[in-house]
Amino acid sequence: MKVSTTWLGWVSIGSLALAAGCQSDVAGPAGPITGAPSCVVGSPGCTPAPSAGTPALPQAGSAGVAQSTAGVGAPTAGGGGTPSAGGGVPCDVAQIVSANCTGCHQSPTKIGAPMPLMTLADFHAPAPSDATKKVYQIIPSRLDPSDPTKRMPQPPLTALTAPQKQTFNAWVNAGAASAASSCAITVTELTPGTGGTGGMPGTVMPGMGGAHIEEIPYDDPDMQCYKFQTHARGDKNAPYTHGSGETYVNFDFAAPWTGTVYQRAVKLANDPNSQVIHHWLLFKQSGRVTDGAVGTSSGIHPDGTLVYAWGPGASPMYFDPDVGVPLEGDVGYRLEAHFNGAGDDQSGAELCVTPHEPEHIAEIVWVGTDSIAGSSATGRCRPRGPFPIQAIAAQPHMHKLGTHMKATIMRAGGGMDVVHDLDFSFDSQQYYVKDFVINEGDSLVTECSYSGFATFGTSTSNEMCYFFVVAWPAGSLRGGSGSFIHGPNSCL
Repeated sequence: MKVSTTWLGWVSIGSLALAAGCQSDVAGPAGPITGAPSCVVGSPGCTPAPSAGTPALPQAGSAGVAQSTAGVGAPTAGGGGTPSAGGGVPCDVAQIVSANCTGCHQSPTKIGAPMPLMTLADFHAPAPSDATKKVYQIIPSRLDPSDPTKRMPQPPLTALTAPQKQTFNAWVNAGAASAASSCAITVTELTPGTGGTGGMPGTVMPGMGGAHIEEIPYDDPDMQCYKFQTHARGDKNAPYTHGSGETYVNFDFAAPWTGTVYQRAVKLANDPNSQVIHHWLLFKQSGRVTDGAVGTSSGIHPDGTLVYAWGPGASPMYFDPDVGVPLEGDVGYRLEAHFNGAGDDQSGAELCVTPHEPEHIAEIVWVGTDSIAGSSATGRCRPRGPFPIQAIAAQPHMHKLGTHMKATIMRAGGGMDVVHDLDFSFDSQQYYVKDFVINEGDSLVTECSYSGFATFGTSTSNEMCYFFVVAWPAGSLRGGSGSFIHGPNSCL
């Protein structure tokens, strides 16, 4: 299985300020990260709490895991709370937190975690997401949230076991009281590039089959980056000037490379001063194009294969080195921009590519429906395989009437798995890292809700219902045939 970190669509990931977990909707590698409900002194997370002036002793870790005592036993800045003097976190709770939480919630925190969980005072501090509650009061809702993507530890990391939850919740229900016989919480420093217990959300874990929104290092001197931006007719270095109204415009580019290369990253090259860009999409065409050509578009692209899409709130995207999208050198590339209003623009994508073929060949697939006539719309994608299909990211897209999107896998053997169920805002079109598998016979159902009567169309005044899914192997998530509107990589 892969690991990933929050992408794409029209766009982007939204970092979620979770009260008890790493901040962004990011996934790390799967692995059995566990902690027994009882505590054995000398095991990780069960170091006897040090007395004043006595440093805690580091504990030996398993392969790929280094134990650290950074922040242990010391009050955290802004910790607040008034736990009883001399007390601390019970040993059984300390072990659970050490084994499952401190990769992010150490002091100082890592990977966007909103607060540390290293001392009793940290648990009694005001919760960042709700200052009327203490941190310890918020955590149980993160262990079993209604939205599975918000579960802590973050998927695909292993959830706490039932005994672990029982131990932790019993302590919380008793007011997270201090224990006279307590243990220090330790930091589990996770080694980049390791699997199992060596992975945490958002850390650099190259070679794990996922995606990231934060830049990761690539040890590849052959990787090159190229820009595809809107531009004036006859001058690719000057901005495009759009008149009043609403228009789709195509900007064509000959491939700046020879042979087949593989997309590793998409960086945003948007014009920060633009007042007219609504969204843009980058397509790979089936044949050559006239380099530098500019022309109006209908917003329908039966020929193009989607490479990347941007909308308000978009983020860059970085694939692990073992994931890539093939980009041929003997075809053209088309940036389709949707403008609304009068002004200048020079927006688009910067693609970073390598000639080295990765293990996993991925693609973006249009999932959802074009059948919209009312306050809701539902589409069902029945992929053709091969199976299993590994999804690593997804991004919902609607227009200004869109209020909520839900995506559910209907399992062939019965039952279902909700993989997305969140409110939608046109001004913050987030991209989410996902980690779900579609097996043979499964279908993916997308449900869109609108604030009023909606009909399908390419204009901002019309509506759409798309769930852009990034998955590998390429071609597996598609349906029986391509849509007239969306080209070959669609399953609507």
